[in-house]
Amino acid sequence: MEKEIVKRLAPTKDTLTLLFSLSGNVCAFPGCSNALFRGDNIFVGQVCHIESAKEGGERFNAESSNEDRRQYSNLMLMCYEHHKVTDNVEIYTTEKMHLIKASHENKFRAAPTYATPDQIDRVAQIELQKSLATIQNTTEKILSGQEEQTQLIKQVLAAVQNENADKFSKTDFDKQIDAINSLRKSFQQKAGIRLFQKMIDEDWESLSPRERYRVKANLGIFHLDLLEDEEAAKNFIDSHAHQPDDPKAIGWAILGYSLIGDGENAKGLIKKGLEINPNDVGIYGALIRLNRSLSLKEIIEMVPVDIRQHTEVSFEIARAAQLKGEYDMAITWGQIALDNASDNKYELRAVLGTIILDSIRSPYHVVTSQISHDTRSKAGYIVELYSRAWDEIKNTDLRESRVWFLINRSVAKTYLEDFEGSYQDAKEALSYRRDSFSLRHVAISAARTKRENEAMALMDELKSLLSGSDLHELEHFHGQLYLQLGEVEKALDIFGELLTQDISQSLRLFIIDYLCQREIDHGNIEAAISYNDLALSIDQNAITAQLLKGKIALKKGQDEEAKEIFGHILSTINQNTPEVDIFDLSLQFEELKMNKEAIELMEMVTDLESYSSNTQKLLKLYFRSGEYGKLLSACQVLTKKNGPIAMVTELKAYVQAEINDFPAAIATCLEYLEVYPKDQAIQGRLALLYYRKEEWDKVGDIIDSIDHLDRTLAIDMQFKLAISCHDSGRMEKFHRFALQARRQFIDRVSAHENFIHLGTVISPEREHPDNPLIVGIDCQVTISSGEQMVTYRIEGRADLSRSHGELSPDSPEAMVMLGKKVGDEIILGPQAIRYTIVEIQHIFNAALRESYQMISTIFASQTSFRQMAVGDTGDPEKDFKALFEALDRRSAADNRMADAYRKDMLPISAIASIRDANLIMVWKNFISDDRLGIFTAWDVADVTTSFEALKKHRSLMIDAISLCTIAQIGGLHELKLLGLELFVAESSVLLTHEILHELKSDSHTGKFILGKEGDKYVRSFASPELIQSEISLFTDLLSWIRENCKSLPCNAALEMNAERKKVLNKNIGESTIDSILTAKEQASLLLAEETAIRIMAKSQDGVHSTASFIIWVYLFVNKKITRERYVDLTIGLLGVNYKHIPSDKYMMLEAARRAGYRYVHPLPQVTRGLLSPMMNDNFTIHVVCDYFISLYRAPIDFVPEAEKDILRRDLMVNTLKVLSEKFLIDEFVGYILDCLSTKVHTDSKIYAVIKATVVDFCKNIYPGG
Repeated sequence: MEKEIVKRLAPTKDTLTLLFSLSGNVCAFPGCSNALFRGDNIFVGQVCHIESAKEGGERFNAESSNEDRRQYSNLMLMCYEHHKVTDNVEIYTTEKMHLIKASHENKFRAAPTYATPDQIDRVAQIELQKSLATIQNTTEKILSGQEEQTQLIKQVLAAVQNENADKFSKTDFDKQIDAINSLRKSFQQKAGIRLFQKMIDEDWESLSPRERYRVKANLGIFHLDLLEDEEAAKNFIDSHAHQPDDPKAIGWAILGYSLIGDGENAKGLIKKGLEINPNDVGIYGALIRLNRSLSLKEIIEMVPVDIRQHTEVSFEIARAAQLKGEYDMAITWGQIALDNASDNKYELRAVLGTIILDSIRSPYHVVTSQISHDTRSKAGYIVELYSRAWDEIKNTDLRESRVWFLINRSVAKTYLEDFEGSYQDAKEALSYRRDSFSLRHVAISAARTKRENEAMALMDELKSLLSGSDLHELEHFHGQLYLQLGEVEKALDIFGELLTQDISQSLRLFIIDYLCQREIDHGNIEAAISYNDLALSIDQNAITAQLLKGKIALKKGQDEEAKEIFGHILSTINQNTPEVDIFDLSLQFEELKMNKEAIELMEMVTDLESYSSNTQKLLKLYFRSGEYGKLLSACQVLTKKNGPIAMVTELKAYVQAEINDFPAAIATCLEYLEVYPKDQAIQGRLALLYYRKEEWDKVGDIIDSIDHLDRTLAIDMQFKLAISCHDSGRMEKFHRFALQARRQFIDRVSAHENFIHLGTVISPEREHPDNPLIVGIDCQVTISSGEQMVTYRIEGRADLSRSHGELSPDSPEAMVMLGKKVGDEIILGPQAIRYTIVEIQHIFNAALRESYQMISTIFASQTSFRQMAVGDTGDPEKDFKALFEALDRRSAADNRMADAYRKDMLPISAIASIRDANLIMVWKNFISDDRLGIFTAWDVADVTTSFEALKKHRSLMIDAISLCTIAQIGGLHELKLLGLELFVAESSVLLTHEILHELKSDSHTGKFILGKEGDKYVRSFASPELIQSEISLFTDLLSWIRENCKSLPCNAALEMNAERKKVLNKNIGESTIDSILTAKEQASLLLAEETAIRIMAKSQDGVHSTASFIIWVYLFVNKKITRERYVDLTIGLLGVNYKHIPSDKYMMLEAARRAGYRYVHPLPQVTRGLLSPMMNDNFTIHVVCDYFISLYRAPIDFVPEAEKDILRRDLMVNTLKVLSEKFLIDEFVGYILDCLSTKVHTDSKIYAVIKATVVDFCKNIYPGG
């Protein structure tokens, strides 16, 4: 059996539910009480594997399967800290982990606590997205003084080592040293330094070399605790002079030389120290520190295995990994160092926090709110580490030297978006150490939390502490604060003053670029050019300056120059380019409509797992540029990571509907509405999805849940919801929603166009509301005083406007009018003016009339809507001139397309698309017109290749025309005999729904159709009975599709640009191109009736195809159907004007029988099958002769004997007329007679009659010939 590829599978929701039920919502590690879900319902825990899900991981078991590794028995829930703690497999073996899991879960088995479905969904989404790769994080450093932190751990470890390993007897000196060292345990380092210094001053001469060593070494440790590196180094090096061969003294000296950067002396002592003690952990720590240029693997391998997990060694490995950017390894080794330390853990916690903070460091992501779940989880652990470290030393001598704990905790809180907490930490740090470092952090935090005045107040103090470049940076920050406060002139004064000083090049460029951008924004192009030239003279390769040069070109209308500039910048982008510049460049390409380049850049600076302004912009770019595949993928990631989001749901459902994946689009909307059930935008989209599928009950359910339209809905959505009300039978809401949408957008022409459209689609059984006979609610009342006309609308809604004549039923005017009828008199107003009611209308009818008037007057120049003018002269040609002209234009266009169809085999689907008509309706027109029909056969080789394809393929994709054709001739059952899985493009199903919808709207009244045939205008009428029969046909077809076919979306469309798909839809027709693309995707055989479509599918997409007439042949040859059924089905095709299908004697004889042996339908169509290019001349002649003979040999029923010969002769003559289109007359007579002589005796009566008929026909064509 092939070995399974190891991959991490997400736990199932059932597994997660069980895990959380036995978790108590706390970490499973013994003694830990950290919550898994925070109070704000954010998951900060970790789903942990006992046996790792990836090769090389902790406790990985190669004998387990991927499925085994995601089972409940292999999973437990822990906080981030203890997830990392248990990575130490030396301590936390598989057996121990199972014991921890069992012990924890047993506490909750009696009373399990269940997570909510939403919580389970969130965790499932997080787990689903976790990568197998190692953590990839940014590599910026948190503090420039990290080397200080590295040395602190040395001090802690060495002190412990010193005390535990003391082999001397407890003399008075020893007791004195122990007493001083006890001060260190209580963090009273300053007092300890004073005592050691007193010992040196007073007792130095009396001390032995060993005692002098101890004093100096311990004094160095105390100085190092306070981050006094130079004093510490001096004492460590001095201590070595008193014990040059002592391994501990050598270790301190190595540390001393490292602190002052003397690597050569440190290396010499390392060599000496290892010769004395090959397993000295302190010396190996120094060895690692001095060999950080090696790979991490080489560093680890230089240390003996048995001491690698010693705190000092594991810490140095962690530090080396951090500096190399290998943060996953750095965090693991840092956690091992912390776990193995026996004392003074505060420093290790802080350093581990710094490593993790370094791994997530990205100010750009904080500014743009692109913070992932993993980053938040790590930030939470960082805050915890710094908090525990700070709590341990905040009331000691170490407090002042460790304010960086608070500063780094402040930074970590920004990743939790706790900006207030970040500010408070910075303020606390300042209260302990009022230096420039703390002051700057407070100023930045104050500005971030809108405390600009407080930040301003710190400026003077900061300026007194800084000089040089630091002071210049502060002045720049001061200027930015003024900008934030809106005091632009003060900011400009500061920037101007800075430019006169000797500032750094980067700051000078930053200020000049800002001033340049400001001039561009204000339209001062010449000033902008001056600043830009200055910036480029400083650094011609500076990206920001080049960007501004391109922006200036854009402002001047020089788009091509701008494109060239931005294109050059794009070619220089690399991993070191600032993200803000990449973002800015993306915006410029977007403005130039160069979406491909804009997307490429925006992807570089966007975290698709976080929903942010960047994410929104990228999604919009995908949408506008037609990158629907990328858009859908991005939406799926965002939904899984963040749960339902309105914009993401809208876009995701839109794309799914565009490829006709309605189940997926519906599921997307429903998932969102489970969380936000009252969001009308998504409710509306869901209603439209059900609408397109004609699931009226579900449309109605949504409409019933909406009382009033949300005013934030787009105009199109409001009117679509109104039409949904109509089609689902909610007429009261239809009128109300339509009026509300019109009222809200009354100043837009589109509101009146949409409203008029609604007025035209009201079905006969749901007529326009009747105008009431008496005044009531929802009425428009027109009254006249003789001198003036006044119109009022009486409505029961709350948002009425009296200035627009809208009255509530309780208003004085309305109360006077209620119950009155046309002609009644009323008295209104303080002047008691007498009015007569002249008209009462339902408000819907009144609004419809008003919209017609507004379209014709106010909006006449803005609308494409036209009312056809009708005259009143009594002369139809004049009165209906506009109508006749429209018919002429349509007829001319139809004739041009018909010519293109006949000459160039233009597909019917393309014609339907050009006409913007339903393909099935156009197909119906073509099969009912003898001049057109459907070109379905061409080359006899089609049969051979189709037979091979039918044997090879496992599925059949049926296009829309084929579905309708086979349904029309009653052949759907035969398709199942092929034994293939049957597919239909969802867009083909939609076409059927649309034609049904159109037919149903005319089913009660029938439908008049106006047209033109030749020079005559004609009118035809489709009766309700005829329409009902077509409704039955298409209803049955949809039922058959549901029961026998799989309806497929066009997923292949996601692999191409949406604009290209739209072009294909326009040129070929959506359902046709979907059928071809989906057939290719599914490796299916395509069933397409049109020759042109089959040729195109093969040449352009490599898709094999067949036609239904070939399928009938295939089924007959393979004895799946009888000859009679084969003949029946083929005549059915020929009878509906399918061209070029070859005929045989059985078809012709059966067609003659069906026609009553008269040359009427379907016989003429079947006879023309003789002209098929698939029939060679010899075969054609044989078919004709067999047919003629059969007319005499086969019985002719229900025809008087006296008429039979006349009918036979007439049938033969009409056949010969068709044959004359294929052969020259003087040739085919001989062909027929020669062939006939091989089939019947020349002396027979049949031969004589047929010969006479053929000869007479020839003489009639060529008299005297």
